Amino acid sequence: MALGLRCRGLRGLDLAGERLVVMRHDVDNLWGIYGRGLASRVKKLANYAYLALSPVRLRSLLPGFLECVLEVVDLERDYGARSTFFFRVPTAPTRELARELVSKGFEIGYHSDRNDTFDSFLRDLRLLERLAGVRVLGFTKHGHSPVRGGGPWDESRFVEYGVRAGLKYLAQGEGHPEWELPRVVRGLVLFGHHVTLRRSRIEDVRAYVELRELPLILVHPEDISAPGEREKFEEVLSMGRVVSVAEALKMLGVIEV
Repeated sequence: MALGLRCRGLRGLDLAGERLVVMRHDVDNLWGIYGRGLASRVKKLANYAYLALSPVRLRSLLPGFLECVLEVVDLERDYGARSTFFFRVPTAPTRELARELVSKGFEIGYHSDRNDTFDSFLRDLRLLERLAGVRVLGFTKHGHSPVRGGGPWDESRFVEYGVRAGLKYLAQGEGHPEWELPRVVRGLVLFGHHVTLRRSRIEDVRAYVELRELPLILVHPEDISAPGEREKFEEVLSMGRVVSVAEALKMLGVIEV
């Protein structure tokens, strides 16, 4: 059963009267892979080779490790924004980086890519928590990719996974465009819709943010290396008060952080 959230009268605004924008980053890759030239092609090949082998203990030794995440963090701090970074196990931050992100007000979540069974889902969740040294509150599901592609989207199955794992929310944002606010499904907070910045015109993103009570924007950190995407991202950062998923749900009064 899905229950509407009690949102304390908020309609796309926080308690200070600013518009809220929830920012989600699915960290699919280690580096920005969409730039032009030979260097970007080499990064793309190296990235997929790393994901295939997944030598996670060596990840911090790689040159430019998670440089795209650090670039996004610097941009968001310039705008006073905070967001949630959902990491796959191969892209997990080191404990030092995780502490730095959390200390600056960012949230670390789980981006599930091995989820054919609950056991594999839970095993990767616990491994991410150990690698990063954090407690994870929520997750998103990885889509198709050449390496470690996620299984097909099945809302009921992933809600079950989240509940069984003791997570608080699923920020996928799929299948329910009619929902103005997230809903509680079997004890798990579920987002009904989102917009992926790279797949959208900035005019459409602007309209989505303006019309929705709690807009959820997905920006893959590596996407800002693609031509024109950094400018779009910075415009989104200026559209309101950009917050993490956990912070938004805390403001709505449905989870404790």
